[in-house]
Amino acid sequence: LAAAQASSGKQQLLEADLKQRLSEIGSELASAKADNHRLQTLEAQLRQQAKECESEMAASAASSQQQLVLEGQLKQAVAERESELDVIRSTNEDLQKLEMELKQ
Repeated sequence: LAAAQASSGKQQLLEADLKQRLSEIGSELASAKADNHRLQTLEAQLRQQAKECESEMAASAASSQQQLVLEGQLKQAVAERESELDVIRSTNEDLQKLEMELKQ
């Protein structure tokens, strides 16, 4: 009888220990699930930020391309105006020479 009681006591202690360990595992699992949820949320935020960054980079590249086009157009316009100015200067010099000749 004493041996059976001792065995029953050991079994109860093992059962209590297993229940305690199962409770601890449940707590660890809940904590791991919460951590996993936080990580998934952070991952989603990082993916969204990466998409926004890609969009901004694409917009910046398009803007840079547009600036290059506008710069090229501006340089072309300046070159055309300088050419027109050269013609006007040349014409002006010719007119001044003609005026001098007419005065003599």
